[in-house]
Amino acid sequence: MKFIFIPQINNIRFFAPLTFALVTSIFSGTPVHAIQFNFTYSQNTSQEVIDGFQTAGNIWSSKFQDNFLDSDCSCEKDIKINLHIDFTQLANPRGLGAASPNMVSVDYQKFLNSMFKNITSADDLTAFKNLQNIQYNQKDFFNSLGVDLEKNSYTKNLHVLQEQGFNIKTSLDNIEPNSNNIISAQVEDIFQQLNMEQLQNLNRNKVKFDGSTFKMRIDDDKTVNVNERDKVDLVKKLDEETIIDQNENDNNQKIWLTLANAKALGLTDGDDNDEFDARILLNNSMFASNGDIISHADWLAQNPQGNFLEDTIWDFSRVNDPNAEVVNNKFDFLSVTLHEIGHALGFVSGVDAFKLLKIEAEENSKNISEKDIALVSPMDLFRFSEESKLSGVFDWSSNEEIFFSIDGGNTRIADFADGIYYQTSHWSEKGDINGNPLGIMHPVLGQGEKLDITDLDLQLLDVVGYTKVENQVNQWVNNSGTQQNNKNKLKKLLAKTRFRMKYNYRSSWSSGFSFWQEIGVFEEGDYSETLFTDKDGIEDGYSILLHQEYRTVSTPEPNIVAGLGIIGLFGWLCRRNQKK
Repeated sequence: MKFIFIPQINNIRFFAPLTFALVTSIFSGTPVHAIQFNFTYSQNTSQEVIDGFQTAGNIWSSKFQDNFLDSDCSCEKDIKINLHIDFTQLANPRGLGAASPNMVSVDYQKFLNSMFKNITSADDLTAFKNLQNIQYNQKDFFNSLGVDLEKNSYTKNLHVLQEQGFNIKTSLDNIEPNSNNIISAQVEDIFQQLNMEQLQNLNRNKVKFDGSTFKMRIDDDKTVNVNERDKVDLVKKLDEETIIDQNENDNNQKIWLTLANAKALGLTDGDDNDEFDARILLNNSMFASNGDIISHADWLAQNPQGNFLEDTIWDFSRVNDPNAEVVNNKFDFLSVTLHEIGHALGFVSGVDAFKLLKIEAEENSKNISEKDIALVSPMDLFRFSEESKLSGVFDWSSNEEIFFSIDGGNTRIADFADGIYYQTSHWSEKGDINGNPLGIMHPVLGQGEKLDITDLDLQLLDVVGYTKVENQVNQWVNNSGTQQNNKNKLKKLLAKTRFRMKYNYRSSWSSGFSFWQEIGVFEEGDYSETLFTDKDGIEDGYSILLHQEYRTVSTPEPNIVAGLGIIGLFGWLCRRNQKK
């Protein structure tokens, strides 16, 4: 297969073998330090697709400014995300797109240390303070603040801390007055008081975190061999369907993250070009003359002189003008490209992979070990429910009440998709209180509709390790009232339908497996394969397209275990025109 290589360097694109051109001026606000995207394309990719991904890459670049220290030049360089694009016929013709991030696995302890060094915002700091099992060397922490409990007097150490703004109690019960033991006893409170100004003055390289395990709420599935399930102190039964997994086995020790996310955290080389960070597939289906959606090959056979832009299912209008409207019978290309890149960056939940592994196990009468489900992602650490919050753990189960929180579940920022009708690697399909999509990682897109990156999308990626560009006017966030054109119709459709899930997969237990997941919508009481048609002559149906693929990824970090890759996350509302 031949590739077209298009590296993006600052604001210049080089097309090989094409000529080069300046990036359109609407992206001139890209910061000096920004994520850089290197795109490669399959042979014969159209210029419209190339331009669309270049635009999407520039938009994401304008949001984050992650860099790394290059040892070769002792200088800072922007991290580079390598994405390969296939504009092709998908196995599921109703699917719009799919993202296949390369994944790596890292010890929780190493993850904690990288997260601490990458705190760049108040949200980052709050999120880190509320992670589980944050154990650190007390002496190193105090030394990083300029406090020496062994050599300096109590008075001097107290003054150093108070000068930095810490509120220190000067007497404690049962502790010798005017002694450094008073300061030592308050180490946890001092850590929790840290603010961004104090953090900037702290030598983070001196602080090492030793926490090695975490606890979580998880579905109590009998296909999983949970070690010491009967020991209440290790595996606590929470309700009929879930348990608190706290037995400190493999799935309580590893963090599973996209290769791009690992770069942002400094867990692997920031400009590593040996691997694709992700592969993105977009459907190249076309409209037939009668309005049906057909494969590109069939369209060529029927229309050897056909017009691609007229007949493609995609609308490219917003590639050049973010405020452009989308033709009502086509899908917005920019929305889908931004969405899939979001998954590649790290908007991924391991709950989706766990669920699919369980299906594989059930179909093959196999059991899963806890080592198999060491798939907790950085995003999962911020999934909470009211039940998990009361137990002081994040929620790795599938239910309808999972929400995003950066303070241990105390503040419900936004809801995640439930993992039943839509994959958990998305915001809830219900949207905000007005029914508007929560962000670009909304699981549903209809013809004539568009999605944009919101501050909520940026907040989540910020707390999982990216460095957000602050104080930037986000021209890509829709104004309320201009979100989606068919909200009332969508709510009616949801109210009168129920869902059935089916799976078609190719399996190989020893080498991994890949399959497509599809969710169809049927009228109440209708169990046929035919979707219903509404009075406007539009056939409505929801489909989630998930292609899951496992493969080994090697990294130069000796502490990183070769990990697994997931293709996924792409629930889109699929409608097609009927012949008038």
